[in-house]
Amino acid sequence: MTEPPNSAPAAAREVYARRLANARQEIHRLHASQLRMVWLRTTLFLLGLVSLVLGYAGDTLQVVFLTVGWIAVAAFFAAIVRHEALRLAVLGHQSDAALMQHLLGRLDRRWKDVPAQALLREYDELAYADDLDIGGQASLLSLLSLAVTHPGKATLQGWIATPTSWPEVRRRQKACLLYTSDAADDEYNV
Repeated sequence: MTEPPNSAPAAAREVYARRLANARQEIHRLHASQLRMVWLRTTLFLLGLVSLVLGYAGDTLQVVFLTVGWIAVAAFFAAIVRHEALRLAVLGHQSDAALMQHLLGRLDRRWKDVPAQALLREYDELAYADDLDIGGQASLLSLLSLAVTHPGKATLQGWIATPTSWPEVRRRQKACLLYTSDAADDEYNV
């Protein structure tokens, strides 16, 4: 059984809030892992440095120090690779958290949390752009657009600027529903 259209914002809010909390929790967990990695890298670097200096400079236990030193150097480089993977994971979760904050702000009409969307140059002269607040802060584009690339922005703004047939509107709605959920074709009728 499908939910009535009025419950969609509440369901979306719940999903966005849960995803935001998950992203923040992962960021916190990954920051703790990064801190441990800093200490591990520092320890491995110092162990490798001291062991190699003692191995190459000393006469006693030279083989032991050189072996420990080169193992520590190899482990240090492996730790660098792991640390970079953690850094990239943090960036991904920070991006997810920013998107969820954006979506929650958009859903609740908290415009300070929604970035302004400017009209592209080719659509700047639309006769109704100022009357309908198509671009700028708290605008139609701020409400609708998640596009970050020029082609994505141009497509959306072209759709707003050009009249469209009803079958094309239904095709776009269907494509949007298929992309965003497993909803049935006629779940939301306009």
